[in-house]
Amino acid sequence: MEPFELNAEQQAHWAREKAGGIQSHELRWQQALKSFSQLPWTANAAETILGAAREPDQLDALVGFLAQEENLDAAASAKLIQEWLDRVDDTGLPLLDWLESYAVLQRYLQAHGRKTSFTLASGFVACSEEAAGMGYGFGRLPDVVLQMLEEYGFEG
Repeated sequence: MEPFELNAEQQAHWAREKAGGIQSHELRWQQALKSFSQLPWTANAAETILGAAREPDQLDALVGFLAQEENLDAAASAKLIQEWLDRVDDTGLPLLDWLESYAVLQRYLQAHGRKTSFTLASGFVACSEEAAGMGYGFGRLPDVVLQMLEEYGFEG
């Protein structure tokens, strides 16, 4: 697996591309990309995630959840992310829906002064995805995640 490195020049390029010419948004993207680049991504995983992300808070949520994982070295992190990407792919839902769902969960947790791990966050989003498949809720996956949070809260 080829490691992913994102130097300052590449971060600035991605930030400009993602921000669509909005200076304040570009600065926010640079912050998110700086945090994102600190984790040991494989090139394939990083490019897939960066290609799908539409808002910096989606990267922030992913990075924040991964930072809460215990005893996660570079190899274990790469394996965890690849397994997650494979599972997301198996659902048939766009990766963007999953990233937005993590951002929804992260905002909920921040509002309640809480944190959780990537494993627990992924379990909650996967449970929401399964519930949606059985007819619970309406709308896209991030909408169902929000409905689940409002109705049941988060125990993780």
